[in-house]
Amino acid sequence: MAANILFDNLLQEESKAYTAHVELGCGEGNLNASALSRGLNRTFGYDSDERVLQIATDRLPEARFYLCDLTKSPQTVVDKVTELAEGGENVLLTMYFVSDGLEKIRESVLEKCLKHADVVTIGYEVPGWEKHGGVVGGNVLGVEWFVYGKIT
Repeated sequence: MAANILFDNLLQEESKAYTAHVELGCGEGNLNASALSRGLNRTFGYDSDERVLQIATDRLPEARFYLCDLTKSPQTVVDKVTELAEGGENVLLTMYFVSDGLEKIRESVLEKCLKHADVVTIGYEVPGWEKHGGVVGGNVLGVEWFVYGKIT
């Protein structure tokens, strides 16, 4: 499973010990499941599709999933990431979005979250952002991922 490979490579490459994970566009919770299986006991998923969130919730009762359209309620995720970071958590935020979706949430969500979390984009680079670690783990199943470190 690509999600497991992502976490194995990311956690091996990074010297930081992440303690919380937030997934934007979590779908059925595949990355959340990988986070849990790799020791990140606090994982949160956000998606705008109620049906897939129910599947994720049934699959992973130990995770927390939220129905949220980030283009309409972006502050919800920003608040969660800020709360976790201010509570002492080392937060990893992961996301896989198509480019038009990225542009809709880039300023309202991602740039604010980058102050409190490392952000991993799956499948694309964010133009104008400085990569932390470049492509982590290379190309797995035809997909690259990019890590952007916290702005301190």
